[in-house]
Amino acid sequence: QAVAATGGTPPYSFTQTSGLMPAGLSILTSGQIPGSPSQCGVFIFDVQVTDAAMSTASRSYSLTVLPSGMPGDMDDSGSLDGLDVQRFTAALLGIGTDADECAGDMNADFLVNTLDVPDFVTALLAG
Repeated sequence: QAVAATGGTPPYSFTQTSGLMPAGLSILTSGQIPGSPSQCGVFIFDVQVTDAAMSTASRSYSLTVLPSGMPGDMDDSGSLDGLDVQRFTAALLGIGTDADECAGDMNADFLVNTLDVPDFVTALLAG
């Protein structure tokens, strides 16, 4: 993905000036946004573009990141197993983990919390 500019005098340089992008994403001066988000939620941030004549313009962006893949599969293995239980519990307790916490958000409220436990257990037992 990328942001772009028109008008002005190329080349352009882009910077994030305020707000937050999800962990795993950042904006390069080229406007490219590489990476994969590791947080779910709604993220609002501003990007400023500067052209070769030092003219600037800004725009606000809103990015919504939803859980992807199999709900509860926190290690992206394609199935639910003991490692997912371990990582779900760590996310639930707020203990640092490299797990895909979006996968533990079973009810799409952008949090891993006690409201996710019944659906996680149901998915674990079903799979």
